[in-house]
Amino acid sequence: MLQNEQPPLNVFNRQPLGEFLSACSMASEMLKAERLTRTNLSPWEGIVLQAAACIVAVRPHFHGQEVKQFAQIQSGTLYPILTRFEEQYLLTTGELEDADPRELERPLRKLYTPTELGQVVLAAFQPKQ
Repeated sequence: MLQNEQPPLNVFNRQPLGEFLSACSMASEMLKAERLTRTNLSPWEGIVLQAAACIVAVRPHFHGQEVKQFAQIQSGTLYPILTRFEEQYLLTTGELEDADPRELERPLRKLYTPTELGQVVLAAFQPKQ
């Protein structure tokens, strides 16, 4: 790398790629310590966690469509990951958005809220200041 050249940046918060990979590794180790997984996070799981961390920095919950748009990820990839995070006690669901589906002209969206462990894992994906 040239002296003035910057490392690659990820698309969400201009965090250097090395910091993103470090956050993925740290999150994997946290989940292993809690005996919730035996494997490292996949890059897609890291991207979903990073998108969720960016949204949760603004408000306490999110829905899958927000993560899908934010991370530019397909539904067939996203929702199995969110389900896995629920099984690993990183997220809880149950709440639906507070709106009238007839006015929205679509079904109500399920809201995901990070658990206490989920908040710790998401904190690893917050930008370093």
